[in-house]
Formats: sequence, structure tokens, C-alpha cells
Amino acid sequence: MKTTDKHLAVKGIGYATAAKLITYLFSAASSVVLGRCLVAHDYGIASFAFMFVAFMEKFADIGIGSAIIQRNRLDDEIIDTAFTLKFVIGSAIALVTIFASGVVEYLMPNGNASRAVQMLALSFLFNNIYFLPNALLSRDMDFKRISLAETGVNFVNSAVAITMALLGFGYWSIIVAYLASSFLGALVQSLMRPVRITFRMNLVVAKELVNFGGYLFLTGLFAFLIANLANFIIGSVKGAAELGYFTIAFTWGSMICLIMYSIVLRVTFPLMSKLQSDLAELKSSYLKTVEYSGHAIVLANCVLFVVSREFLVLVLGHGSGKWLPALAALRIICAYGIIRGLLEPVGQVMVALGATRVLFKANLIACLVGLITIYPALKYFGIEGVAWSVTVAYLSQYLTFYRFLKLNLKIGPAELWSAVKPSFVAAVPVFLLFLAFSGSYASTIPLLAGKALLAVVIYLVTLGLVTRWEILQVVREYLVERKKLSQPT
Repeated sequence: MKTTDKHLAVKGIGYATAAKLITYLFSAASSVVLGRCLVAHDYGIASFAFMFVAFMEKFADIGIGSAIIQRNRLDDEIIDTAFTLKFVIGSAIALVTIFASGVVEYLMPNGNASRAVQMLALSFLFNNIYFLPNALLSRDMDFKRISLAETGVNFVNSAVAITMALLGFGYWSIIVAYLASSFLGALVQSLMRPVRITFRMNLVVAKELVNFGGYLFLTGLFAFLIANLANFIIGSVKGAAELGYFTIAFTWGSMICLIMYSIVLRVTFPLMSKLQSDLAELKSSYLKTVEYSGHAIVLANCVLFVVSREFLVLVLGHGSGKWLPALAALRIICAYGIIRGLLEPVGQVMVALGATRVLFKANLIACLVGLITIYPALKYFGIEGVAWSVTVAYLSQYLTFYRFLKLNLKIGPAELWSAVKPSFVAAVPVFLLFLAFSGSYASTIPLLAGKALLAVVIYLVTLGLVTRWEILQVVREYLVERKKLSQPT
């Protein structure tokens, strides 16, 4: 690994971590206020509208941004072709989304979700402007600017959502906040990374971009179906309220793995792309990513599991039990969040090595498992059954991922277990604590905080003993590296 790339990765993780911690505070505050001001029906309408628009967005982004990041050579003609291709496709999909919004009204009648879809279609136009500056900043590993932009965008999103929710705008609080932040994101990143664009199309270059992004697009499409097929079936069969409960469970149970994706994997993907010719270094980078991100993911989801009931009642419900129907599903999705967080880095390695076809096959398997199991699970076991179905579907990718790692990086089961073992061992006493006091619940916010803090301390102490406090050495080395980078050259 080049020293420059290593320094950029170290700096990038630092910027991304700081930005995501701030962003998480904004998002958490917004989610708590929305949880108290909105009802399950509001969440259901917003979730169904976002699901439909996110599905259409997969056709607007066929992996062109990732193709720009991954390419070894980049010139003006490639950049112009990528922008033109994205602009044409994105604008067309925006129009299709507006005209197809009636489908949403048919699937969820009397829910006003179709009007929300028509408004959200504007985000495609903003993304046409946003995608190229963001891809180029990622390619340059300029994560300081990306982090600053995303922090500002998330602040606006949270501020608009909280203000409108307090004023009684219901689900429109979520819709308008998203549009405002999308517009700001496009504007800010365009100013941070100005790109001189000419509308032109080189068909050979366009074909190369589409060929790279083709399987990546299909992979993303099936990944979307894995995550949202449940929402579609619940909303269509059970209605907005049940979808609202499932949305709360899924949002909070998967939040930490998504945060870790934003902090670590976004930084390591450009780095892994640069290491595609050095498989030994790529293997080491992958295993360390799984190990260290796993510590945080398992810790956060274990703590949420332990305090899940108090969290729904005291934090989101403001002392009421209006979100308790989501309790069992939330606890199951906590397991899903751990599984997803540990499997996500494999996808980054696959894309870095150009093995998008293998990633597509893995997602196809998961999608088929979900397609077969979600409806029966909902019919016989409710949203809890759906939570189990989604978890099993995601886990079904493991064999495909393992074969890829063994063939390409020579990683065996012992090395994989060695990377995740400390996190799972540290989780054992936390769950024993939960089982021992499963009949008692914290009745106030301070008691909830104390219970969560106790779980954190038990986990960290156990992890330290298992790893002989290796994490302290890693933090020390990181701080030394940061100090070197801050010194003038």
C-alpha cells in the first residue's frame, strides 16, 4: 500500500467518523421527535413512498458512479459521457416515476402515498447534479469535503423534519426534509468539486461504463428487493399502520450497520480499488475491516437489544406503549443488523476486484429466499415472521461470499472466525445480563441510560480481556499516525 493512500485512508476514517457521529446525533434527535409526533400510519405512508422512489432510483443509477471511482484512467471525455448518460437516464426515470405514481395509490389506497411519490421524483434531478462531484471526491479520497457536506445536509434534513413534525405536518415532514437536503447536497458538493461539463456521448465509453455497472446495477436492484420486498408486502397486505411498526423496527435495528458502512466502507472501497493488484494487502485490509467494524456493530446492536423495550416506550413513545407492537421485530432486526454489518465488506472487495457478477449471484439468491418466504411469514407470524425472513434471506448469501473469499483471497474459515470471534465472545455476558433481568424494566430515562451503560462496560471489558486490549494499541497507533499527518512537511 502506498504511504499516501494509507494516510488518506487514516484521515478519511477520522473525518468520516467525526461527521457520522455528529450526523447520528442529528438523525437520532430527528427520529425521536418524529417517533413522538407521528403515528404508525404516517410512517407507513412515508415508507411506502420512499420504497417506490428508491426502486425507481435503481434504474437511474446503474453503477456509473462506482465505475468512475474504480477506473484506473479518467479523462474529460469519460467524465462528460458519464454525466450525459446519468442525466438522460435520471431525467427519464423522474418522468416515469411521476406518471407511475398511480400504481402506489392502487397498492395503498386512501393513503396519499402517490402525492408523496410525485414530490420525491424531484430528487432524481438533484441526483443528476450530485453524483459526479461525489464520485470524483470519493475517487480522490477527499473525505474531509464529503464529510463536511454530508454533515451540513443531515443537519438541514433533521432541522426541517423536526420543525414540520412539531407544526403538525405528519408524514410530509419526512418528505419535504428529504427534498430539502437532496437539493442542498447537490449544491454543496458541486461547489466543493466543480466539474466543467459538456454534453457529449462516446458510445464506446458508455458501453464500458454500463458493462461495469450492469451487474452492479442488478446487484443493487436485488439488494433493494431484499430490503424492501418486506415493506411492499406488508404495506399492500396489512396496511400503513403495520408497515409503520416494521419501519421503526427495521430503521433502528439496521441503523448501526448503515452508519458503519458510511464511516468505514465508503473510505475503504477506494482504497481496496487501489489494492486490486496486491491481493495480500487486500486480504489484510478486508480482515481488519471486518474485525474492527464488527466490534462496534455487535456492541451497538447488543445494547439496543437489551434496552429495546425501554427504548420504544420511553424514547420513541414518550412514556406510552404506542410502538410496543414493533418490539419483537426490533429484537430480530438487531440480529439482522449484525449479520449485514459483517457481510457488507465482502461486497466492497468484490466490486474492487470487478467481480460484480458474483455479487449479483449472491444477491439473487437472497432475493429469491425472501420472495419465497416473506408472504407466508407475514400471513402466519406477522411482522415478526417477516423480520426472521429478511434475516435468513440476507444470511443465505454467506456460502457464495465464502467461496469467493477462499478462491480469490485464500481466506479460510479459521481466519474468518478469528476476525469475528472477539466480538461474539464479548456479546455473551451482555445477553446473559439480559436473560437474568428480563422481567425488570427501566422506568425512567436515567435508568435506561444506566442499563445501556452497564451493557457497554461489560462488552468492552470482555472484549479487552479476549483481545488482550489490542484495540488500545490500534487507537494509539491511529493517534500517532494522525499526529504525523498534522505536522508540517
